[in-house]
Amino acid sequence: MKDRKQVLIGVAIVAIMAVVIALSQPEPATARGKDVVHKQEAVPMPKPEESDEEGAPESSNPILALIAAVEKPAGKIRVLTGLVAANLDAEKPTQPILDVVFEQMDLLKDDTEKLEAIEQINKNLAEFEGNELLASFRTQLAELERSLNPASHFASKITAGIEVPSVRVKVLTQIAVALSQAGDAEQSTALIAKARELSSAIEEAPDQLAAQSVLAVAQLHMGQSESAVKQLGDVLSAIEALESSEDRLVAYERLGAELNDFAEHEAIAAFVKTIDGRVLKYKYQADPVLRLVSGIEEPEGRVRVLCNLAGTLALTGDQEQSVALILKAQAIIKGIETPEQLALALTHLAASQSLTGQNELAKITLSKAMETVDGIESIDTKTTVLGELVTAVGSMDDADQLQTVLAQSLKTANAIQQRAQAVMQQSLKLINRLPGGEQKAAAIEQIAQALEQGKAGQFTELQFELATLHHEGRHLPKDVARAAVWYRKAATEGHAPAQLNLALILLEGEGIKTDPVEAHKWFLQAAEQGDSEGQVALGMMFALGQGIQADLVQAHKWVTLSSKSGNEDAATALKQLNTKLTTEQLVESAKLVKEWETQQIEPEPKASEPAAKESEPTTTAGK
Repeated sequence: MKDRKQVLIGVAIVAIMAVVIALSQPEPATARGKDVVHKQEAVPMPKPEESDEEGAPESSNPILALIAAVEKPAGKIRVLTGLVAANLDAEKPTQPILDVVFEQMDLLKDDTEKLEAIEQINKNLAEFEGNELLASFRTQLAELERSLNPASHFASKITAGIEVPSVRVKVLTQIAVALSQAGDAEQSTALIAKARELSSAIEEAPDQLAAQSVLAVAQLHMGQSESAVKQLGDVLSAIEALESSEDRLVAYERLGAELNDFAEHEAIAAFVKTIDGRVLKYKYQADPVLRLVSGIEEPEGRVRVLCNLAGTLALTGDQEQSVALILKAQAIIKGIETPEQLALALTHLAASQSLTGQNELAKITLSKAMETVDGIESIDTKTTVLGELVTAVGSMDDADQLQTVLAQSLKTANAIQQRAQAVMQQSLKLINRLPGGEQKAAAIEQIAQALEQGKAGQFTELQFELATLHHEGRHLPKDVARAAVWYRKAATEGHAPAQLNLALILLEGEGIKTDPVEAHKWFLQAAEQGDSEGQVALGMMFALGQGIQADLVQAHKWVTLSSKSGNEDAATALKQLNTKLTTEQLVESAKLVKEWETQQIEPEPKASEPAAKESEPTTTAGK
């Protein structure tokens, strides 16, 4: 009811003031039809007269008398501003009324109310911009606003010359962020409110969205995440409401660029992901080439098709279109997150770059693909991806690129071997904890079958372990023939203890046919590796002529080498041999020992020891 009362009073004031001012004016000099030209003269304002009587008028000033019924200064200012507008329309004097406006401004209780009043006055008198009768008043009003809110004043001054509203909003938000970071939260909030007001007044939807986007980003910079999230939700909904997909694409790209700095922000990450997805969607709709691959679900598949097409175009001589397709593929690759898909996509890209003559770029891209393969944790997945990489790289006629993939293949193969060996060792450890009997025997056989099916001859420690279990009859019936099979597998791979045990079985014919010639072969291989037991055994075979023609010099050589390793059996045998060799033979043996020792290279680091077992087999198992 108060507002209505104030409006009615304002109307009454306008009517009465029109009469008062009309009566105070001289007669018009001339008249043209119905149009009358008035000479604008300031109405003299009588000084207020005080009254001792309660309820008497506060002033003889007719303006003050007329607005006395309005309760609050803010309401009086609204009425007075309306009166000023009416006088301006009627080309009547306004200065007396404007003076009263400033008097009422002084009566407002705080700066906030004064700023709100200034904003209302500017809004009510906006249509009279440039009117000379308001020039002095506007100057005074601007000075007052500057004193009350200097930051907002200067911000408005800075942005006054910016014609594009969305740009003006952006500049205001940037100033607001700077003030917020400087600790002036009050001024910063005021500028954000001003920017929001300007944003709401923008009519063109794309420009309004741009303004709302920068508002959300400003709130993020100011730590107002909750408000920013709400604002972004409204922006996304508004973007989807745009008529054309082209406008939606531009809006999403612009918003995505604004949010780049906040991609890792917990509250914003979901928005960024949504925006990236929609950008890709509308790019596909806008691009006929991308529409061709839009039905392919996996991004790696889309990249593969684009790169294959680029390679075909390159081969037909259309380098320009080929490069354009490669660029589209690169844009898709930027959004791929899973290592296995990224590695494949990069490989397809490298292949297409190679076909288009971008060999250096192809090498860099392929190197990134190999690094990505390293990041794949699953051995199965890594093996699958590497197989596809090998196929993709097959089209590259570059030795360096092929060598890069080959090195990764070998690295992956080694990782697979180590992983499998570790698994097998753990399996054996578990088997040793099982009670003896059929259950344990079945488990051991499962390991044996796994090794045989995989043709895993490189797992020599596991093969030797299985052989000793059969040889010694631990946890299952003793089976020397079966042990010999596994010893031979490990011996073939250079496992010295396996060579020694296999030679002993062949020499003694335990469970298999005696074969001193083959036994000599395995003793020799073990001895050449520096195995002291193999050396003394080989020396005794030379001394006795088993599997080879007797040779006391060779016998003395190998027994001597074994004794130098601290083998007690070799030391005993050496004493006996010393009595059977001539001086010349002893000299020859010493020469051979020295030559053998000289030829030995620095021993390689020993492979990691097999997992601890319930009971370690002896080197010469079963003996």
